[in-house]
Amino acid sequence: MKIAVMGTRGIPARYGGFENFAEELSVRLTRRGHEVTVYCRSRHCRERDHRYRGVRRVLMPEPAKPFPETMTYTVLCLLHAIFCRYDAVLICRGTNAGLAWLPRLAAQKVAVSVDGIHPESDSGSPLRHLARRLADHFAFHFPNKLITDSEVIAEYFRQHYGVQSAVIPYGSRRVSPRPGAGLGTWNLQPRQYLLYVGTLQPQNHAHTVIAAYRKSHVDIPLLLVGDAQQDANYMTYIREQVAMAGPVAGSNVILAGIAYGSALEELMCHSAAFIQSTETGGTHPALLQAMGAGGLVIANDTPDHLRALGDAGLYYRFNNITDLSEKIRDAVHHPDNFQSFRSKAQERIEASYSWDLVADRYETLFRAMAS
Repeated sequence: MKIAVMGTRGIPARYGGFENFAEELSVRLTRRGHEVTVYCRSRHCRERDHRYRGVRRVLMPEPAKPFPETMTYTVLCLLHAIFCRYDAVLICRGTNAGLAWLPRLAAQKVAVSVDGIHPESDSGSPLRHLARRLADHFAFHFPNKLITDSEVIAEYFRQHYGVQSAVIPYGSRRVSPRPGAGLGTWNLQPRQYLLYVGTLQPQNHAHTVIAAYRKSHVDIPLLLVGDAQQDANYMTYIREQVAMAGPVAGSNVILAGIAYGSALEELMCHSAAFIQSTETGGTHPALLQAMGAGGLVIANDTPDHLRALGDAGLYYRFNNITDLSEKIRDAVHHPDNFQSFRSKAQERIEASYSWDLVADRYETLFRAMAS
């Protein structure tokens, strides 16, 4: 089949979950004999090659302001795709769903993978709120197939819009990296730091993690990996909380910025605990990656986290700072009590969330669409 993947920054993956997904999926489908094209933002791709690990790359220019960057970029990709006779087009991110009608004009089959549910309290401008609400409506109206990454998100679309979706979670892989450059960058020692990974935005609750860390009074650092994207006000708030954390906790919070690939897997593997504090969305890529790296996960008690992590980690009461602080103390002071969770998490990834299983399900979906 000829398959196109768009709506991400492109490959090789250097940004977030969708970029990693695009690389892992496209490489596997290419190895199976399919012709896969991934559309890439030229500004985010240092490489100029038109092939990466066998996958065809199309470098697309990005519009200058005041045009909406993501949507205009996706329009350019879709206009290009119209002339390429793809058997299946996969559009990533629900905010792009309203554009799925473009390739359908050329009789192409289109699937949209939505990235969770955005709450009304989500940060951002009124225009961003409107775009997200409209995307939820368009996500099932224009594409041939809607893809959700968890049963919780699928149920949301069933209840609110009466539409069935294909549930295909993100994937991960089992790794056991040795301590090296990833830890050395921040002068960290194995099992002597806590780790948070995710976009710094209110619904991901980095502020809750910092507050619980301060309350726990553990004497190891907390490493925050991620950026604030377009929410400058929340980033300012986080910096204020970070400034307060050192003298109160007797240690420090480190704003590490973005980390990916083997360096991130190393940080996940050797942390005293990986804290998954998100309250919305589906199957979070960072959670699966931490599980695959054998991290000890402390997760916010949500249905999505419970479904992914199962009995292979610790849970704290929903958004409860006190309970999270207690779980942090337990993980730091009594690590031997939870050693078995690390191997159980890796076994769970191999059994239910491997990238090969994800590729199997997407290949089956694309064949059904093409026929």
